[in-house]
Amino acid sequence: MKTTKTDINGILETISHYEAGHALRDVGMLERAFHSEASIVGYGQNGLMYVRRGEYLESMKGKPGLDPNAERPELKVRSLNINGATANATVESIIGGVQYVSHLSMIRIEGRWSIVNGLFHANTED
Repeated sequence: MKTTKTDINGILETISHYEAGHALRDVGMLERAFHSEASIVGYGQNGLMYVRRGEYLESMKGKPGLDPNAERPELKVRSLNINGATANATVESIIGGVQYVSHLSMIRIEGRWSIVNGLFHANTED
């Protein structure tokens, strides 16, 4: 199956929702990024986290985000592999002074890309 510009744009939009949702603590953006059955796994500032989408979104509510008028954190897409209706991306960003590296597994359902698994690591100086 041939990768189209529409696929690439859809994947990049999903990645953008993921990163901006985290930076701004915007639960609506995160809801758009994650599939309803997604898992989020990784090492954050408080240690190992292994949760489902609903629990993760609930944990994000009420947490302060970056000033929406401030410059957005730099986002680097380190790699992107697309195979038909599935994709894997590795992205890097710095949010609140912490470098995050995320490995995102995505799927296209009815023309819309969403994250089914997010594996991340927060690189702290500890």
